[in-house]
Amino acid sequence: MKRILAWFLALIMVFAMGSLPRMTKAEGEEDPDQPESVEEIVNDVEGKPETPGTKDGPYDNQGVFTLAVGETKQLDTSPTEGYYEVNWDSGDSTVVTVDQNGTVIACGVGYAIITAYCFDEFGYDSYFPLWEFYVTQLTLSTDALELPLGGSGALTASYTSVDETALYQGVSEDVTADCTWSWTGNDPAIASFDETTGTVTASDAQYGTATLTASYTPEGWDHAVLASCTVTVKAKTNDHSPTITAQPEDVKVKSGSKAKFSVKAPAKDLSYQWFKRIGPADDWFEMAGETKATLTFTATMLDDSSQYYCRVSNSDGETDSEVASLEVIPQVPVIKTQPRSAKVKSGAKVRLSMKASGKNLLYRWFSRPNANSEFVEMEGETKADLNLVASLALDGRQYCCEVRNTDGAEMSDIATLTVTPVPASIRTQPKDAAVKSGAKAKFKVSASGPNLQYQWFTRPTETDEWTEIDGAMKAEYSFTARLSQDGSQFYCKVWNDDETLTSGIATLTVTPQPIVIRTQPKDVSVKSGEKAKFSIKATGPKLSYQWFVRTSEDADWALINGAIKDHYSVKASDANNGWQFYCCVYNMDEEVSSNVVTLTLK
Repeated sequence: MKRILAWFLALIMVFAMGSLPRMTKAEGEEDPDQPESVEEIVNDVEGKPETPGTKDGPYDNQGVFTLAVGETKQLDTSPTEGYYEVNWDSGDSTVVTVDQNGTVIACGVGYAIITAYCFDEFGYDSYFPLWEFYVTQLTLSTDALELPLGGSGALTASYTSVDETALYQGVSEDVTADCTWSWTGNDPAIASFDETTGTVTASDAQYGTATLTASYTPEGWDHAVLASCTVTVKAKTNDHSPTITAQPEDVKVKSGSKAKFSVKAPAKDLSYQWFKRIGPADDWFEMAGETKATLTFTATMLDDSSQYYCRVSNSDGETDSEVASLEVIPQVPVIKTQPRSAKVKSGAKVRLSMKASGKNLLYRWFSRPNANSEFVEMEGETKADLNLVASLALDGRQYCCEVRNTDGAEMSDIATLTVTPVPASIRTQPKDAAVKSGAKAKFKVSASGPNLQYQWFTRPTETDEWTEIDGAMKAEYSFTARLSQDGSQFYCKVWNDDETLTSGIATLTVTPQPIVIRTQPKDVSVKSGEKAKFSIKATGPKLSYQWFVRTSEDADWALINGAIKDHYSVKASDANNGWQFYCCVYNMDEEVSSNVVTLTLK
């Protein structure tokens, strides 16, 4: 019966609307289709029209819904077959609103009917589906609560439902103990809540702001209704404690830029100490050395979401400022210029370069043999430019560079190196050489081409095997010729990435340079205690000397250690009276001995 009365009210509103297109009657003419009683309206609601196209269409109840304030409901917007347009209307827009897409928004506690007017091809609103809505609400006694450290405050939750027996008015009940309560936000530990007594109690030591949310599920609902209160806990102050007139404000800066927090207090002889915590769930710690009214530092991404407050104190007491948060915007490197692919000849120098914006940038180059391989980091390549010497071995190789800083990293595009061959060629062959023993012998080859490498070989005669000469890896090979090398032969192997070439053969002719003693050492006769000096003069290449001694003609000759010059001195005494000496002169080809001389005392 209650719903029939509701329909009755809705239908009165429907027929009172003048904005919708309807067939009108002449003035004074009776309208045979006008309902005369509630029973006729009810019959219309429960029946169906016998003839489409008349305004005696049915009112069909499409459902009953319960929403909380702020919730939405999407209704079916498709006209019934035979109707081509739908106009929507809310019986009470303070309770629910509806747009022409059939979207319903719950606005306030109460009861309302949503009606859709469907028009047929003749312009008659012949079909009237309707929906019933009950709107309820969960509210808290306050949506903002400010407490001192250790203080407390009351907070209760009320649920307002719609009473059908009281003309659909809202009826509230205390549901504090029936709600589920939860803390969220930056400082969820600043206070606690007792749902039995409805008491919020602030922490004794921690300041900040958090949100306390109540969640209540009405009977028969498949989801909860929510309501929230912002709780702020501030420091206690006494009459003589410093008064902070300007609080630190939240700061938003780019990574690598200066972050600045400040407080102002009018009193004199004040002391300041800043405190910080890394994140909302971390402990506060004292910032060493930060004892001024302004806190300034260079922000990094490690400081993102960190929080700060300042303790201002004097001899009468102390006051803590409000908490300010820092948001750091990352400055991830941005590549402005990408490395480009290059096509060069073998042996050419190649530079792959990139440009990036950002602070404190670090670079790492990577390479891979081809597109089907994995990139491998290039050891030591840590600059924006990569310098290479092209070779056929690098043909098709790919490169990319990672640029990073503490905020992030960016990988460059891939650059491919294409290398075309440049074959080597020998332009000047080594020539035969004829030198004297002990002189410099030189063989040289002249070649052109990129990335050339050389290796000289030798053999004593034409019938011997060639051997590689250690260290002879340049275009020119020179050495001191020995008589034993007379007739030996030489050639050079020249190669690069493209090919290997062999030079012609050159022969070495070495003519002897015999050692000739021009002045022989002489006998020496001196007094005991005086120096006796022996000397020799000789000619020949690369001469070396060694003096020998014997104590008598029957004794063996002995080498004198350190006596390796063309002269030798010894102090005469009775012990070496009569000793004999000679010098051996030698080089790499031969050796010649001097005459034997004697030391005697006067």
